[in-house]
Amino acid sequence: FKFLNKKNKKIVQLFFGGDARCWDTFSQEYKINITTIEKEPINNVNFNMILTRLRKAELYASSIYSLPDQAGLAIRPFFRLYMPFECEKYKFAVQDRAVPIVVHIESKQPYKGESFIYEAINNLKNQGLEFEFQAHKNLSHREVIEVLEHADILVDEVMIFGPGTLAYESIACGCAVATKVQDGHLAKDFFCNLEIENIETPLKEFIINRESRIQHLSSAYELLKKINNPKNIAKNIIQMWDTDIQNISKYDYQPRYFLEKYNLPAGHVVSKKNKKLTRLVFDKYYTDPVLRESLIERNLM
Repeated sequence: FKFLNKKNKKIVQLFFGGDARCWDTFSQEYKINITTIEKEPINNVNFNMILTRLRKAELYASSIYSLPDQAGLAIRPFFRLYMPFECEKYKFAVQDRAVPIVVHIESKQPYKGESFIYEAINNLKNQGLEFEFQAHKNLSHREVIEVLEHADILVDEVMIFGPGTLAYESIACGCAVATKVQDGHLAKDFFCNLEIENIETPLKEFIINRESRIQHLSSAYELLKKINNPKNIAKNIIQMWDTDIQNISKYDYQPRYFLEKYNLPAGHVVSKKNKKLTRLVFDKYYTDPVLRESLIERNLM
C-alpha cells in the first residue's frame, strides 16, 4: 500500500467476505447465533489480522468495495460490491415444470442453514405442496452446473446475505433462486427472499406462482448480465475512484456499527498496531470528539 501510494497509483480494494468479515461482529450486529454458521468463532489472532487488513485498506485505498454484512469492523464509507460474473459461460434455459424440482447444494454444514431449510421443506411436503426436492453435497463444479441446468428452483443460504456465486450460476442456468437477500440489492425483488424465521411462506408462494417466478427469473438474468458484467464493473471502478471521501452522500454505505456500538468479545484484544491504525483512519475521516472518546473507552483505539 505504501509503495503504490508513493507512486501516486490508484488503489481499489474489493472485499469478498472472509477477508473482512468477523463472525463475532456479524453476530453482534445482526443478532444471529454464529454457532449455527461457524463451528469455531474467530480467535483473537485472526481478528487482528482481519482488522489490520481492513484498516490498511481504509487508510491507503482510493476506494473500497464491500457489503454491509461483512463491514462490521469498517469505519470508512464504501461502495457496494457487485461480484464480477460472466453469464456467457452458461446456458440459460428455463425448465418450467408444473411440478418443480427444488434443489439445495450444501457447502460446509451448517454454513447455509441446512437445519432450517430441511425443516421447512419437510413441513411444506407435509402440507401436500407438490414439488420434488433434492439435496446434494460433495459435488464437482461440473456436477453443480448439471444440477442447476436440470432444476427449477435453487434454495441457497438463509444465514448469510446473498446472492453469491452459486445463486448467480443458478440464474445463468435458468434456475430461479430462493435465498437471503440484503436490502439495497438491485435484483432483490426478483429473488424469493428467505429468513431463518420465515422460510415456509415465501418459498411456498415461490413454488406455487410459477408464471411470476419465471418472469422474475428472466428479469434477474437481464440484471445479472448488466450489473455483474466484469467490463461494466471495471468502468464503474474507474469512474468512482476519484470520489471525495468527505462527500459521504456519494458513497453507498457509511458504516457506523464499529464506531458507535461494537464491543470486544471476551478474550479479544485490539493489538497496539491496530489501535494506532484505527486512530490514523479515524483522524483522516472524522472529527467527532464523542466518537473518538467512545472508541478509546471501548479499547478499540
